[in-house]
Amino acid sequence: MGHPHWFGGYVADTLYTAGYHPAQSPTVIGLVCAVCDVAWTPADREALTVIDLGCGRGLTACALAAANPGWRVVGVDFHPAHIGDAREFAAEAGIENATFLELDLAGMDEAAAARLLPQADVITAHGVWTWVSDAVRAGILAVLRACLVNGGAAMISYNALPGWSQGLATARLIRAAAGQRLGPSDQRAAAGIEALKAFRLAEAAHLQDNPTAERLVTGGIGNSTAYVAHEYLPQHWRPAWAADVHRDLAEARLDFVGSCAIEENFPALLLTEKQREAVALIQGPERETAIDLCIRRPFRQDVFVRGRRRTFGVPRLHELRLALAVARDKIKPMVRTHVGEAALPPHVAGPVLDALAERPRPLGELLTLPGVEKATAGEIVAVLVGGGWAMPLWRDVPAFDSPLAARARRFNRAALNRYGMDAMNGGGRLGLVAPAAGCAYSCPADELAAAVMLQSAAEAGESPLEVETVVDRLMRADATEEARAAFRERLTARLPGWRALGVI
Repeated sequence: MGHPHWFGGYVADTLYTAGYHPAQSPTVIGLVCAVCDVAWTPADREALTVIDLGCGRGLTACALAAANPGWRVVGVDFHPAHIGDAREFAAEAGIENATFLELDLAGMDEAAAARLLPQADVITAHGVWTWVSDAVRAGILAVLRACLVNGGAAMISYNALPGWSQGLATARLIRAAAGQRLGPSDQRAAAGIEALKAFRLAEAAHLQDNPTAERLVTGGIGNSTAYVAHEYLPQHWRPAWAADVHRDLAEARLDFVGSCAIEENFPALLLTEKQREAVALIQGPERETAIDLCIRRPFRQDVFVRGRRRTFGVPRLHELRLALAVARDKIKPMVRTHVGEAALPPHVAGPVLDALAERPRPLGELLTLPGVEKATAGEIVAVLVGGGWAMPLWRDVPAFDSPLAARARRFNRAALNRYGMDAMNGGGRLGLVAPAAGCAYSCPADELAAAVMLQSAAEAGESPLEVETVVDRLMRADATEEARAAFRERLTARLPGWRALGVI
């Protein structure tokens, strides 16, 4: 079972899955600040320093570095195998501006953090807070205090209460069953999933109509034993109340801004009218917990800034450029929210989508279109970005033959070669780097494979490949026609977005 004396209660005998996490992107974090009227104005957008605490195998950190050659990206993890994997991948992808450090944050104080890490414009900790000891949490706070610049932004994600309460029974059972078995953590996690299946077949009352159990058993997530091991078996794992997290971050002089789920930053899309009236009774740090009492939100991705200042962000939003991520005729201009579905009215959606289908445009320009004058930038962002129909841009779309675009393509090939099979087997999502967005487009492995195939054909000067050709080359010979049709439909929807972003 490895060397548990250095594990610190975490799972370290099984590598974590490699995945790309959009919420860690400064593009998303900056959009959250703009939507919430909070200033985030880095001195030089082309020269950010980003620290990824708990970087795992480094895919997200490398994606950000690949998309932004002027940035400095530092990944930190306590697991030597994760750091070794991240360094190897960065070398394979030709990413020279990403550095990976093996550091244990337990016992980290501000002096050590300032000595070991640079001053940063953005610091993120995805999938760390809920899974680590109090000593590691204190180390995260020390890094934030010592390294986040004035006005800098942070993103902390965690399993949140009370939304995660429906998963406590599932987690308890998995941990109990895993504890009955000796061996590596992934094998013990597999024993936990088998027990979960058995109890569901036995119609255990608390595992019926249970979203967490459904996701693991019928959603296929339980097939990735490495994911289950890292999610459920750490000794210190416990979900957190938002108010407690926000109080802890306040000790590091950070103020809460909003959610990386863009639509959650609009009260009318988050709560019913009666819920808004009830939440108005609670102010201060407990307000977010009061909101969480009203909705089912088991996982939070919270943005904070060091020194919150209002900007009355209409100008910021008006300058924001959007590019369609989906074919115009495949878009249903709506977003699913905690209170149902929100849609753009046809007289707004039609002109906006038609204009974006021609080229990326600033929101301010979209608002001048006939029929759109009475819409707001927030409404358009909430539906199009929240619904996954559009992506915000960080910079101009580079030419396909530019060094920046070539750098991104090298990353995409390396990510597919190194992590594609693992993602395919475990259902994880990888990142298709799009420099115009300053980040990557989150996608399953088969879509990344299709994009790499199209990029390689273009680099070789070949005629553009037809969708059917891509489907034939990537699908197994024994794939059902239903599976082929579904893949064909996804590619048809994605290709115009990839073109708009300059990916192909």
